[in-house]
Amino acid sequence: MQGMNDNPDRSYGFGHRTSRWLAAASLALVTSVAPLAYAADADAPMDPLMDFFSKSKPTLDIRARWENANLRRARESDALTLRIRLGLLSPDVTLQQLGVDGIDGAFKAFIEYEGTEVWDKGAYFVPGGAGFPKIQGTPGKTVIADPSSHELNRAWLQYSGYDSKAKFGRQRIILDNARFVGNVGWRQNEQTYDSVRFTNTSIPDLKLDYSWIWEVQRIFGADSSKSTPNGDFDSQTHLVHATFTGIPNATIKAYAHWMDLENSATTAPGNKVYGASVGGSIPVDDIKLGYYGEWARQSDYGENSMSYHATYYHVNGSVGYKGYAVGGGWEHLGESRGVGFQTPLATLHKFNGWADIFLATPGTGLVDQYAWIDVPLPMGFMFKGVYHRFDSDTGSAGKFGREYDLLLKKKLPWGVTALAKLAMYREGNGSTAGTTENLDRFWLQLEYKYN
Repeated sequence: MQGMNDNPDRSYGFGHRTSRWLAAASLALVTSVAPLAYAADADAPMDPLMDFFSKSKPTLDIRARWENANLRRARESDALTLRIRLGLLSPDVTLQQLGVDGIDGAFKAFIEYEGTEVWDKGAYFVPGGAGFPKIQGTPGKTVIADPSSHELNRAWLQYSGYDSKAKFGRQRIILDNARFVGNVGWRQNEQTYDSVRFTNTSIPDLKLDYSWIWEVQRIFGADSSKSTPNGDFDSQTHLVHATFTGIPNATIKAYAHWMDLENSATTAPGNKVYGASVGGSIPVDDIKLGYYGEWARQSDYGENSMSYHATYYHVNGSVGYKGYAVGGGWEHLGESRGVGFQTPLATLHKFNGWADIFLATPGTGLVDQYAWIDVPLPMGFMFKGVYHRFDSDTGSAGKFGREYDLLLKKKLPWGVTALAKLAMYREGNGSTAGTTENLDRFWLQLEYKYN
């Protein structure tokens, strides 16, 4: 087995000594800043700068994971990884504290380091492109998209006032259910955005949300150059959302997206989307009846050379009773002129099966019929099972296959969560590349959060 840093002299990454220094510095930051937050006297006048630092709050997220993946036409992979996020969140600093009277509002800042260490990089494969062997691993092995990486994950400044918030900098953006824009939170290195985001709640029951994104920090990390297909995106993306909650047991949303994404190796499917959704739950004694419906229309935009108009719709329903729940749904990503409805910024692992077969919609579109069940078990365990049946939108590509997903989860003492997770995809008779091979994935994971 190779060590956790098998090549410490790479100039484009952090070496073993640097990683140990970062770990030591992180521990020192937590142990030194945390007592100050409790020691500050809230009633005593303080200098704004000293108040800012003394009341800042450390955040910590540690996740250890073993993933096994076995694609039939590739070799089996094993990835043992450790992800650490260490951040510092400032208190609110009002404009009055800064000597500005007569204007409402306060500022807040946050900064966060994210690092992922790998026990044996050669035990699996992370596609990164020629010239970046550090994140490639061993070609021919099944892909596991968790490279070794150290980077600035988030760094933002936020202003709050007049029923509004404006956040500037590198930030996490999760819109609605993350079907179109998310942080890809299941992977060790999350997706974040260099952007400006503005929200307003001046109108009762209505939230308005606008984001402009100029760069996308993708899950393949700092070592994945923009000269590789999986590198970060340059972006001219605008996102507009409106959420209305003025009707009992219902949330209504409408949105418009204009996405123009590219790096020097590839141009992502630039697209514009207009859509709306409605969802909620209706209580009937101890029973909750859940429902959801969504519709969207997508067409080409920006540098996209393809001309198409594809439709998306998604409906589901559920019944819940004292922790038990069962439900099902139908998700349709349409096809137009050989192009499937695309969602390049989505948290894709959350949809269309945990095996991650359909990270890009096939050119013949995708229909996902699914059913799921949640069961609380003794000793605080929670079980979830999901079944998917995948077909093409046009029908010409045949049956893509089926998938069985299983999850066992338990909250342990001291803020630790443990889970075991299994995804089994079985091929159909479909002809689309990438959807005709059996694939199994299995995870064991421990996670601790302090925030």
